[in-house]
Amino acid sequence: HQNQPKKLSFYEHYIQPCLAEVLGSTLFMFVGCVSVMGNVGISGSIQPALAHGLALAIAIAIFGEISGGHFNPAVSVCVYLIGGMELMLLVPYVLSQMLGGVIAASLAKAVTTNEAFANATGAAFSAVQTSHG
Repeated sequence: HQNQPKKLSFYEHYIQPCLAEVLGSTLFMFVGCVSVMGNVGISGSIQPALAHGLALAIAIAIFGEISGGHFNPAVSVCVYLIGGMELMLLVPYVLSQMLGGVIAASLAKAVTTNEAFANATGAAFSAVQTSHG
């Protein structure tokens, strides 16, 4: 009797993981976007990569126990394909992650100047195109 898993409520099974995905995706993408915007014009800098990695590690540490720490629709689809989650949870996860991305981009635009935001368009691609980057 003690070895049986606890039955989860609707909130714990569907709502709470989706909220964790929204918050985790927002944290991950906001830090990543702001780090790229603050790094425009500097080729070969490792700051955006470290910011993305550390933000993802923190988001997984905080929300991983609740939702699995996917924070990316491709990861959620892969987890579904290998049998790690049910289809009824896949669609809300992907929608939650997309909502987190929209919130993150909105927050990034809100905290940066219009000039910095406009200059960041394609920042990662311009770093790749330089010969010394």
